Amino acid sequence: MGNGNRRPVRTAARWTVRLTAVTAALALPTAAFAAPVAASSAATNCFVNGQPQAGPEIYGTAGDDDIRCDALVSGDVIFGHLGNDTIRVTFNHAGVINGGPGRDTIRLEEENTGLIQAGDDSDDVIASANGALGRIHGNPGDDEIQVLLNQGVVDGNEGNDTCRVNEGTVLNCNP
Repeated sequence: MGNGNRRPVRTAARWTVRLTAVTAALALPTAAFAAPVAASSAATNCFVNGQPQAGPEIYGTAGDDDIRCDALVSGDVIFGHLGNDTIRVTFNHAGVINGGPGRDTIRLEEENTGLIQAGDDSDDVIASANGALGRIHGNPGDDEIQVLLNQGVVDGNEGNDTCRVNEGTVLNCNP
């Protein structure tokens, strides 16, 4: 009978130790395990002609520009303005890229879930992925638009546009 009484005590002791360990683990600060929080409305790591420029609005000059940003979020806007601009963005999460007048080249290295507006002349837009909320507009001019993976909308708009898009909605483009 003595052995029968010890077993429940040992099991109860194990459960007490386990419960204490779980409680202690839950009491640890969760900040160490939290995902990094993106800054709200602040274009990340942007440079215009090699000079750092803070967001949320990034401005090109009246001449030819080289504009580079790691990430755009909602509220961030790139204005290429005049000139034949090269705009490179790694991630566009609900931001706006506007090439402006001139023969612009806009490259999106990763996913676009925002708006890309090529500009008023013959422009090139190259995007790896256009997400479900992504919109790419060629605007006036004879544009060339290339999108590897399209779940959003690609619209060449006015002009004799050439679009190479694997899938998704494609409007106003020649094949």
